[in-house]
Amino acid sequence: MKRRRVRVDNNARTAFTQGLPVDDLTVANAGSPALETHGIDGVTAGTVAARDVGESGVLPGEQ
Repeated sequence: MKRRRVRVDNNARTAFTQGLPVDDLTVANAGSPALETHGIDGVTAGTVAARDVGESGVLPGEQ
C-alpha cells in the first residue's frame, strides 16, 4: 500500500499564504502527519480521518 499525506507550504516566503479549504481528507498508513501546513493563514477543515499515521492527524505549522 502506498503511503500518502498532504503537506502545504508557502515556500519560506515572508508573508503567509491566505486560505486553504479542506473538505474531506482520509489518510492511512503514513509515517508522518495526514495534513501538515507551514505558513498558511486561514486553514479550514471539514473532516480529517487519520489512521495508523506516525505522528499527528493534523500538524499546523508556522514559519
